[in-house]
Amino acid sequence: MERKNPGRNDTAKSSKLFMNVPVSAETREGLHELKDAMAVESQAEVIEKLVKMGLALQRALRD
Repeated sequence: MERKNPGRNDTAKSSKLFMNVPVSAETREGLHELKDAMAVESQAEVIEKLVKMGLALQRALRD
């Protein structure tokens, strides 16, 4: 079942939606470490990849 989010723009990757959220120092350092380990240019790319991984796990475990 596909969930629709009325506020979501399906071209979100190209339209540069922003999230400004407070994080702990440990999370900030972890983002920097993962950025280097994943060989990506930005923390945003780390978050994009982690969300995709999390969703894939959720879907795999649900089915």
